[in-house]
Amino acid sequence: LEKYRSAEGPLGTLNTYYEKNARVRVVIRRTKAIFGFCEGNLIAFDKHWNLVLHCLFTNFIFKDTA
Repeated sequence: LEKYRSAEGPLGTLNTYYEKNARVRVVIRRTKAIFGFCEGNLIAFDKHWNLVLHCLFTNFIFKDTA
């Protein structure tokens, strides 16, 4: 993760959260709506936005389509 230390923009922001061991919230979307979210401590990430979270909390929103 050294290469992201001087990154600007979103990857730089992720690196800041990584260095602070901060909790992040990831919103999971469908085509037209929010499906839910995951929240946890950021352990690792890469340039493709693959995230590793620890102490994960998930919340999914189920809509009745009937």
